[in-house]
Amino acid sequence: MSYSSDSGHLPNNPLAKDEMDLCLGTSISRYAVEESTESRQETPTEKSIPPPDIGIMPWIQVAGAFCLMFTSWGTVVSYGTFQQYYTSGGGIVDEASSSTIAWIGSLQAFLLMFGAALTGTLYDAGYFRTMMYCGSFLMFFGLMMTSLANKYWHFILSQSLCTGSGMGLVALGALATPGTWFVKRRGLAIGLGSTSASMGGIIFPISLRHLIPIIGFGWAVRVMGFIVLFMLILPLSISKQRPTRQQTPIFLAFLGFFTFYTFIESWAIATQLNTDGIAPYYILTITNASSSFGRILPNYTAEKIGPLNIQVPATLIAGVLVFTWIPAQSMGSVMAIAILYGFFSGSLVSVPPTAIASMTANMNELGGRIGMCFLAMAFGSLIGSPVTGAIHYVPSWCNNDGDSIIC
Repeated sequence: MSYSSDSGHLPNNPLAKDEMDLCLGTSISRYAVEESTESRQETPTEKSIPPPDIGIMPWIQVAGAFCLMFTSWGTVVSYGTFQQYYTSGGGIVDEASSSTIAWIGSLQAFLLMFGAALTGTLYDAGYFRTMMYCGSFLMFFGLMMTSLANKYWHFILSQSLCTGSGMGLVALGALATPGTWFVKRRGLAIGLGSTSASMGGIIFPISLRHLIPIIGFGWAVRVMGFIVLFMLILPLSISKQRPTRQQTPIFLAFLGFFTFYTFIESWAIATQLNTDGIAPYYILTITNASSSFGRILPNYTAEKIGPLNIQVPATLIAGVLVFTWIPAQSMGSVMAIAILYGFFSGSLVSVPPTAIASMTANMNELGGRIGMCFLAMAFGSLIGSPVTGAIHYVPSWCNNDGDSIIC
């Protein structure tokens, strides 16, 4: 077989043409595969990030989520101490009812969850670190401005709008990030990360209670702000969003979720409950301490029997426990209710992200889905506490019956 030197073409032989086409196609395919491999190797982010469940990096992300939950949810579940201080005549120089003051905390909680709903798409698009920087600034700045506030609208702007918006920017990432780094232990990882919300609910109320009489409200809140800033430094340094391959009726649950946390301390003090040697303002701290176990054990069990099989009964039990608040007449009975309610209500925060992650095949959609869950939570949290405050201080309802029914 010979080639034509003038034309440079193959002779008119079908077998030779087929053989040459096969070789040419194989070469092109091999070149495309090599080029694709090189382009993937040139992406340092994907190369440097290990797969889920492997190495120490996933647990480092749990530590980052732990700090973010401490500063965001930990502050929200501590609002009961602020509520009691404001309603007793401290901080706010304007005349405001308990229901009006409760809007400060409920609006803060609403913005935490509503902000998380709005930022779900941003998280999925890879802007987690930008959200953390902006949210950290707003939280710290809001607390510093709260320390200077003395009028009702000051607290709405600083403690509710500014601080709450900052929380909304970091709260979603705190719950979504561990879920993308784990498959086998996803429920446990999310549960451990969310435990710090209860720890914040332990530390902040006790700190404020002891610091306000000594250094005043302003400096006590500043100390709280510096604690928040310190806890935000770690996630800003180590948290990393993991790139991946390309609604339940929770509104009703959160309609009464924050009512217990907001009013249990004020109610115990106002009704001069038989303390049995226990200070009433420790009830909120004990509730949050119990909630920390309610964020770990249910999530661990959810890995065995399924998240929804934990979520539904835990929500029902928490609702029943609130009704037992009605006949409570001693500190011992209230403490028992607080411990049990804290445990079962803790799963309302930690289990839903686990349930959503278990039903999400593409982790690129996890942030948006958790955000939509937070949207349902947000509106329930917004109106629950103010409505309770209004009912509680109606003369014929001036006891805990109305609070329990709203919960």
